Amino acid sequence: MKTSFTVAAAALPLVTAGLIGVSSAPAHADCSHAWSNKDAGTGSAIWSDPTAKLRTGPHSSCSLVNWLPGGTTLYYHCYTINADGNTWTHARRAGTDIQGWVWDEYLSDGGSTKRC
Repeated sequence: MKTSFTVAAAALPLVTAGLIGVSSAPAHADCSHAWSNKDAGTGSAIWSDPTAKLRTGPHSSCSLVNWLPGGTTLYYHCYTINADGNTWTHARRAGTDIQGWVWDEYLSDGGSTKRC
């Protein structure tokens, strides 16, 4: 029992000094970010490799909703900034009911101008 206390006590200064990392769940793990339709703007996906994607949340780890080939028209709703500092726009694919989040780097004009 004394040995584990000694090891834990010895590690505490290393953790507080930042020498030993403490892991936690990534902040972007939640793929159900709230949004509302605040923007009447439109834009289009740019030609890219890989092809732009609509996702369930504003992060590349969120599930795929739909592929967006270059030139696909989108109706913007709003944007957010994810935990990595990237802006993502919530949008609907023109002519469909398909909607989701797309990274603004894949949009012709940089995405929505209205924050969610």
